[in-house]
Amino acid sequence: MVSSRCAPAARARKSRLTVTARIGVADRCYMARLGLAQACRRFSNSNHCESRRTRRTFICDSTSDWAQAHYQIGIDTYRRNLGDTRLPHTGSPAPVGLEFVLDLGGPGASQLLVDHPYNPYRALAIPGSKPPATQYVYNPALRIVANNLGEWDSVVAVPNRRRIGRDGKIYPAISYNRNRLLYSRESDNSLADWVANATTGVIEVRLPWGMLQLVDPSTRSVLFSNTSAGKVSGATTDGFRFVVESYDPSNPHPAADNLPRGTGTSKFAAPPTWSWPQWENPQWYAEIKPLFSAMQRTFAGIPEHPPAR
Repeated sequence: MVSSRCAPAARARKSRLTVTARIGVADRCYMARLGLAQACRRFSNSNHCESRRTRRTFICDSTSDWAQAHYQIGIDTYRRNLGDTRLPHTGSPAPVGLEFVLDLGGPGASQLLVDHPYNPYRALAIPGSKPPATQYVYNPALRIVANNLGEWDSVVAVPNRRRIGRDGKIYPAISYNRNRLLYSRESDNSLADWVANATTGVIEVRLPWGMLQLVDPSTRSVLFSNTSAGKVSGATTDGFRFVVESYDPSNPHPAADNLPRGTGTSKFAAPPTWSWPQWENPQWYAEIKPLFSAMQRTFAGIPEHPPAR
């Protein structure tokens, strides 16, 4: 657990904001808690909050606040000296190499970005296409490399590729951002990824292991590189490291605040390593799905089928 304070806007009064990252699923959903000082007057004074609890947080849906305060959380999943050391939006130098950045820009505008060399897909121009078109293909050069380019990608998946019918009609590809985060209460939608609360100053985020490209969380194995044969390989990580930064989206340079705070000319201090114990036997439990009661009532209302003749 890492606890500190970080102010998103220079002209605000202090109140506490906590970012909680829940990584994994079920009983293997470990918590990494990051404390921030909420200095955004619009966020802390929101009047759209509800007093309904969902596990560890109250929920607040306020989109107007996010126009003036955004957050980004850099995640280092493997070795401090590998990954990108430049954060997006602000261009701030990070104290460790990062593979992912959690970009929180409000409901409908939040996603998990991946360092460009570590993106499992790449855009490839389609030769001779008119108008010019690109397609996303598997990236055989996928790897974690030390860099400070600050190139961060959305992870675009293409379930329906571009095709040409027999009559010559072109059917464009259908793609979607695989790492887009869904804002919702967990009690309302089991697919919810994150929620925010202006009253308690809590942002809670759920990230599945696969989104962070872990090939086996039970052994702390992350996707590290591809062999010369193009097959996926993994490497054991000692744990994750996090850095947090807040900024004004209309004027992101410089960033408003960050954590862990450095001293002197250093913007960031060295972040501690967060790890989890390995396991052999998975833990599981039965859980009633949210629609069970509604389906039970619906099926109970179906008339009995007349006996067969």
